[in-house]
Amino acid sequence: MCVTFLLLDSHPDLRFLLAFNRDEYLERPTQPAHWWPDQPNLLASKDLKGGGTWLGLTREGRFALVTNVREVDHDKVTNAASRGALPIAFLTGKQIPMAFLGSIQLQAYNGFNMVVGDLSTKQAAYVTNRGTNTQPVQLQPGLHGISNGSGPQQEWFKDRSSITDDSQLPATGMPQQMERMLSPIFIKTHTMLGVPYGTRTQTMIAAWHDGHVAMRERNLASNGAWVQAEHMFRLPLT
Repeated sequence: MCVTFLLLDSHPDLRFLLAFNRDEYLERPTQPAHWWPDQPNLLASKDLKGGGTWLGLTREGRFALVTNVREVDHDKVTNAASRGALPIAFLTGKQIPMAFLGSIQLQAYNGFNMVVGDLSTKQAAYVTNRGTNTQPVQLQPGLHGISNGSGPQQEWFKDRSSITDDSQLPATGMPQQMERMLSPIFIKTHTMLGVPYGTRTQTMIAAWHDGHVAMRERNLASNGAWVQAEHMFRLPLT
């Protein structure tokens, strides 16, 4: 499953820590995290099909991430807007987290979870457009996690263990065998709907109280090899 954990302003040395696993079809063209030439303050991976991103941050400390909500049995939104455009809109904008999430036209998108924040002000917020509560939520200091389900949940990102009790599997409209295959935190590459699918990207971001920020990312290349890159910069703290 796509899954991310965030530690917000609750560590003596760190103001922020993020761990993110992205699952995707291996044939979907993407670029690893890089400084975008047309947006020089933006550090993010890029979905070359949709043009957006699932995770990014800026030199000023704005960060944003989005995960899809797996919902095979949910009606698709006609002419749905790109969910990958949402992080870009926040990262290149000026709105505070809660105001930005409150401005999204949720019904224009297929299912998603989103977290946005500002490392300088230590503010972060969450929203989903599925489930019973679609109002933005201010995230408090502490540990938070989201996945491909709707709603937040309060070296195991490589855990390939599947759920063995089928009664604990979600019911998203997929066959039970496929639900079981998609249940690990780290999904080894399988053929799904005739196309290779699995965990393609793993990203760690750490921000220290002194403003130092480090991103380490590894991506699964088409030849089956993992390619790692690291980026470091400092926040312009006042």
